[in-house]
Amino acid sequence: MSIDPEDATRKLEDNLFTVKDSKFNEMLSNLYSSVGEWMMANTDLGKKLTKGLQLSEVDHAEDDSEIEGSGEGV
Repeated sequence: MSIDPEDATRKLEDNLFTVKDSKFNEMLSNLYSSVGEWMMANTDLGKKLTKGLQLSEVDHAEDDSEIEGSGEGV
């Protein structure tokens, strides 16, 4: 099986910055994650999702009252 280097290079260049480019897909994934984190931190997206999905908010202050550790050394 013989691979033409010029043809292979041309095909790679044709796929740059398209969905066939794995690094482009990785960049988009990282971008979406960063945007999502920013939206959760800086907007009311979480509250709207919670309300829209009819979920209850959990009070994390109650979780702090639980005893930590395994009890070893007591």
